[in-house]
Amino acid sequence: MIRSDEGSYESWRDERTRFDAAWSHIFTERFELMPGTGQPWRLITYQFLHGGLGPPDRNMLVLLVACGICRSRLRPAPLPVAYLVSGAVAGGTHLVLSTSGLVGASGAIAATVAMVAVLYGTRRVPVFYWVFVYSTPRKCRH
Repeated sequence: MIRSDEGSYESWRDERTRFDAAWSHIFTERFELMPGTGQPWRLITYQFLHGGLGPPDRNMLVLLVACGICRSRLRPAPLPVAYLVSGAVAGGTHLVLSTSGLVGASGAIAATVAMVAVLYGTRRVPVFYWVFVYSTPRKCRH
């Protein structure tokens, strides 16, 4: 480990900064949805990339609720297919309307929430979720 008081620390820090920047773009460059690449598989792969830690957390929370509701009306197999196809349609729409690259599953998440609206309309849907898990120790009786 290099300490900050060593003479080679400045050189190491500069190279480490360049390495970190290159490393963070490896997956993005290979799998993001970019216009003009001619690689249709990117319509699926871009959905699994995110720009930070915040969006995946929020997306997983929405998916936890929305997918649970959709699964009660759909068979288990169509849900992942519908999710991926929805994301591909959202990505295709982005390609038509924009010239910039795209990462993230926001289109697929929005489509999953729309599936809930289509399946249930304006009916109330009871949702049970856990916020915290609470447990107390108990004595074992023999």
